[in-house]
Amino acid sequence: MMRMKYKYCVSSLLLIGIFCLITSSCEKIFEKEDPFKVVSLGPLTDEIPYEELGSGKIFFIRNNLSESSGYYVIDIDQKRTYGFNLNSFIQMPYISPDGSKIVCLLRKSTDPYPFTWNIYCMDIDGSNCYPVSTAGSFPTWTPDGSKILYYKGVTIDGQLYMLSATENSTDRVELIRFYYEDDPDWCIDPLGGFSMSPDGELVCTSWCGSKTSGILKIEPYLGKSGVNLLLPKTNNEMPFGAVFSPDGTKIAMSIVETDTLDNQQTIWIKTMDPDGSNLTPVAKINATGGPMLITYWQGDPLLSLCWSPESNKILFNVSNEQGDGFHLMLVNADGSGLTQVTDRISVSDLYVSWGR
Repeated sequence: MMRMKYKYCVSSLLLIGIFCLITSSCEKIFEKEDPFKVVSLGPLTDEIPYEELGSGKIFFIRNNLSESSGYYVIDIDQKRTYGFNLNSFIQMPYISPDGSKIVCLLRKSTDPYPFTWNIYCMDIDGSNCYPVSTAGSFPTWTPDGSKILYYKGVTIDGQLYMLSATENSTDRVELIRFYYEDDPDWCIDPLGGFSMSPDGELVCTSWCGSKTSGILKIEPYLGKSGVNLLLPKTNNEMPFGAVFSPDGTKIAMSIVETDTLDNQQTIWIKTMDPDGSNLTPVAKINATGGPMLITYWQGDPLLSLCWSPESNKILFNVSNEQGDGFHLMLVNADGSGLTQVTDRISVSDLYVSWGR
């Protein structure tokens, strides 16, 4: 009798297992949680200066070592904030010009090791997430929001691509190549991605090559002949994240200035005309936390900045007074109205972007 009961149990378990595999009725047991599930994080506790900001939506990552990190929206027009996470991992998000979507690098929680960061789009609240293209870095938008820019960089090659912001897009085109074997002193190693003007010109920061180390302006499709060094990198001044204003009349950048005597750093926000003239400081912040905290976290540039949709304000991040994180700051394009936007301590607000 015991043997018959044992056989009956084994047979029953096998039948149940087969049934589960065929009908997927045991998905919760055998499958991991939906990698695109949106988890709400609620509003920020920061005192946001909505009136000084003006209008639009701001998107950024809040990295919190003691709590759950997440992705946050400051909806200036509605005077509210909210955050979310996906059951996946997101890097380098960027809001679309109209403020409705996010492009980012994403690794699904179900991806096996070794994994790849692929390019995805989603709605501003994290919903409707879909793949656009395979592996790349620092994706961003063209000024009209119809296409995405991203680059691939490897040891012997590298390209900047443009493609439509559609699911599994197939219209990818190459805008510029980063390396040429016949000219090893010429190369592009972009920091913080590329920015495009309404006229289709590009600007980026690169620290690679004796001919191309600094802030570059690029005319697409022309190769090396279309690249112009606007502001060279120096031994004590390191530029980060050059960005065109939405109207295309100015370029803004963060510059870290290091005092070689005491190793203290100052963060400058500067603007210049698209031809490299009229370099103008608009904000100066005495940095804290030491050089490594200021410039890099896990290999990526920490400093980022963006323009308001009206091209009259610049939003950027700097290390806080405690030296244990980063907060967001605002300044008018003419250098007036320097204002702190986020004030939470012991967190790092990174990868800031601004849409309508």
